[in-house]
Order: sequence, then structure tokens, then C-alpha cells
Amino acid sequence: MSYKLIDYDFTTEADLARLILDYKGIEYESVRLSKANASEAEANAPFGKLPILEEDGEVTVGGPVLPSYLAMKHDFAGLDFKQKGKCATIIVGLREMFVKFRQEDMMKLTQEEKVVIWKKLLEEDVPVYLDHFEKLLKKNEANGVFVGDQVTYCDFGVAITFHAISRRMPTLLDNHPLLKAHMEKIMAIPTVSEHAKKREQNK
Repeated sequence: MSYKLIDYDFTTEADLARLILDYKGIEYESVRLSKANASEAEANAPFGKLPILEEDGEVTVGGPVLPSYLAMKHDFAGLDFKQKGKCATIIVGLREMFVKFRQEDMMKLTQEEKVVIWKKLLEEDVPVYLDHFEKLLKKNEANGVFVGDQVTYCDFGVAITFHAISRRMPTLLDNHPLLKAHMEKIMAIPTVSEHAKKREQNK
């Protein structure tokens, strides 16, 4: 089985998909395209947008479902259907938190307009979701992860998201101790920390 991830050159769901594959030691080809040069790849996508995954040359998955698909396929999404459902719900929560800040739409705005939206996101939307994620961790506090007693892809997704935001806003998690401890725990995993370094270098 050969994997080929075709993605834009800005952050999308494929970022977590690449991390999942790296963590699992699975080889894949990664193609990153600017929006201006993505028309041919978009034409092959199920709904005209990237990212997409090709398996042995066939496009099988695209868009937000990509990380969940790979995690479930490679035993990184929980031990049973209930856990898989909880993981997928957490990933959806991350996506909803950024619904006003979709990268593809932001590219059409000026830098000043982007700053206004980003500021509003941090001040109004993110704090609400921080409370939700903290509450979910509290329910499973004894295990220090979101679902079950093992690290899953939703732990990766939450940790790399808030780590990235924390670089802009260091006090982000000061009032959410469980989330902060969780982020530090996950970011200490070598594959995750290396992924974060590469992402910063590629910005």
C-alpha cells in the first residue's frame, strides 16, 4: 500500500494526518501546493478541495475526515467504537473552534483584516473551547489523556493545536492546568516535538 498526501502549503487537516503517519512509522509521499497551483489536484478531489489521500494511486479520502480515517485504519483512534466516536468528536471540536479562521478564506484578506479576526478568535471563541476541552480531560483525569488509558490521535490534535497558539499567546493555558499538563506531556513525545519544529520552519 502506497500513500500520497496532496495538500495546500498552509495548515489543513493533513497536518495531523502527516503526524499520525510519522508516529506510526508509515512511509508516504507528501505533496504541498500553493492555492494558485492546485487546480489540477483540486479537480481530482471529491469536492474540489484539498487535502486528499491517494492509496495506490486512487483518491480514497479527502477533507476533514482524513486524520480520523488514518487513525482508525492504523489503530490509533481508541480500542472500541465508543472510544473512536469520542476521539472523532474531539477532532470535530477543534475544527469548529477555528470555523471563522479557515486558511483558504483568510488568504483573500489583508493582513490587517486577518489580525482583527485572529484577535477576535483568541478573545471570544478559543476561551469557550478551552473550558470544554478542560472538562473533557477532567472526566478522564486519572489517565491523563482524552480517551481511554492510551494516547490517541485526538491527543495529538489538541496538543499541537494549543502548542501552536501558545507560541503566539504564552499565557493561553494558564487557567487550564489539565490542558497545559496534557499539552506538555504530548509535546514531549519525540515524533510530536519534531513535527512541531518542522511546522515552524516551514511557515
